[in-house]
This record gives sequence, structure tokens and C-alpha cells, in this order.
Amino acid sequence: MTSRAIVQWIVRAGAIGALLLLFGCSSGKPYSLVASLPTTDHVVIGTINVHDGQCDVHFASLDWADFYAPECKVVKDQSAFKSFNIGGTQIDFGAVDNGFKVLSVAPKLPGANVTAAAPAAAAAPATKALESSTAAAPPGAPGEDFPAQWLVAPYPGNSNLAGQNPGYLLASNKLTIQGGSALLDVAFKAAYKPLHLFAIVSANEHGDFRLVFNPHVTASLTSGGNYDVELVSEGAGISGNIWDSHGFDSWTPSLPPTWAVLADESK
Repeated sequence: MTSRAIVQWIVRAGAIGALLLLFGCSSGKPYSLVASLPTTDHVVIGTINVHDGQCDVHFASLDWADFYAPECKVVKDQSAFKSFNIGGTQIDFGAVDNGFKVLSVAPKLPGANVTAAAPAAAAAPATKALESSTAAAPPGAPGEDFPAQWLVAPYPGNSNLAGQNPGYLLASNKLTIQGGSALLDVAFKAAYKPLHLFAIVSANEHGDFRLVFNPHVTASLTSGGNYDVELVSEGAGISGNIWDSHGFDSWTPSLPPTWAVLADESK
């Protein structure tokens, strides 16, 4: 499902002019660029989030033991041209029909630093805080090309969500979304270790979220399965905005199928 959540909004969004009015720098609104990736890539997501003149970059790949989050600085942010210093290299982007295309020569992404491309069930879990998600380039030979095509997407924003009807195994659960990052905190009543998992977040204009967790961490929860989770917005309910999760049901133990904004966030 590497492309479904990313491109779902493109069908409805229309021409780049309308997108730039919504998310371009001329409006002053924050926005995201999401990499358009071939299905043959081991890279599963790449995002550039721009907010208040600052930017952050996140990548996840089946070839890496951890996320790749090089330092990002905004050089120029115009409606048809953008330039960012990413990991010490200036990379220029020009507007095309459905987003932006890389105009300059970009360095290769980091090479593989795990023994196999597929997630390994024996991988040790990692703890990451939202404020410390930046990682140095994984070691190894140069990897895949820096993505050439990027789609304009809404900025995910800030939300504190909680799973609804958590069942008898969960003692507490919370999903904190801050821009392009998320932190899932879950505690269990039974003999399961608590979860403290970082995820890369992208969004679409419908209000859906895509959460990409570290494949090598979630493998032990899912028998090599779902690191890529969708939260599909179902609009406002009695308790506020609600989302249906697609993917958490394959985890062991499974997490709530429905999530809502915490009461103090719904005002």
C-alpha cells in the first residue's frame, strides 16, 4: 500500500494552481511534499514538511534499521520554485503538473545497513521521541536515488488522539501527531511490553493520516506485517472527529480500530 495513501488526494485535487493556492508559500500556510515512489523502491515514504520558515525531512526504507532524517533548512520557498538544504546539499524543486520535480543533482540516499531488505522479526525495538527524530545517515554504500517527483500535500498539523473501545488488554493508549512526526504510546494490562513507537506522518485533503512505523521494529508485532497504517477520517462524531484505522488490526495485540481527538483537544 505504498502509494494508495499518498496519491488518493491527487485524483480529487486537480491542477497544481489550486494546490499551490492551498498549500503554497504565497498563502503563508504550512504544507508538505511527499515523495512519489516507484513500487520497486525499498524506500517506502519520504516527506518534507515546511512550517513557519522551517523544514524537516523524513525517510523510511526496508533497507535501513532506522529512519533517515537529515537536517533541513529552507533556502527559498516560492509558489513555483523551492530550494532546501538537505543534509548539507542544496536541492532545488520546480513546479510540474502534479507537484514538484527535483531540478538539481541530489545525492544518493544512504545504502542498506541491514542484512536483508525484508523486515527482520528479530530486530530490536527502538525508542524515539518526537523532538529527537533526526538521525545521521545510516552507514553503507550509496543507496537508491533521491526521489525525483514530489506531490504537494496538506501539513498534518498537531493532534492528540486516543483509541476508542480499547478492549480488556489495553491500560492506556495515545497517538501524538506533531507535523510530520507521530509518537504512539501504548501500555498493556497483560504481559506485553509497552509500545513507544515513532512514525512518519503524511496527510491528505480529506483529513486522513498515513503512519509509517519502522518496519524492523513492527515486524516483531506483526510477524513481518503492517508497518504502514492508515487513519481514515470519518468526520465529526459525538465525541469529536474520529478516524478508522486500517492496519492496527494486524498487530499482536491489536490496537483500537477507531481513534478520536482527546477531549481537551476537541475544543
